Amino acid sequence: MKSTSVVVDGWHDGMRARLLLREKGKFGTVLRNWKYTTSIQVAGHKFERAEWRLNRSFPNGSRICAEVDGYDQEPCVTVQNHG
Repeated sequence: MKSTSVVVDGWHDGMRARLLLREKGKFGTVLRNWKYTTSIQVAGHKFERAEWRLNRSFPNGSRICAEVDGYDQEPCVTVQNHG
């Protein structure tokens, strides 16, 4: 996986996000520490965005999740290695 990002609807001053690796039965390993999001506007819509470079492999079935200040839900992707 080269990189990943999280996008949050609306502008939120001082919003931070970090990236976690969630594996079965484990709390989570911090992949990338807290960083401030960047405000962007696309076609009149406002968003906060954070992006991380990873450049590494992860075990099949691992979940990469973003923890965002002020949000209870963590958006995640599940790694599926094909080949």
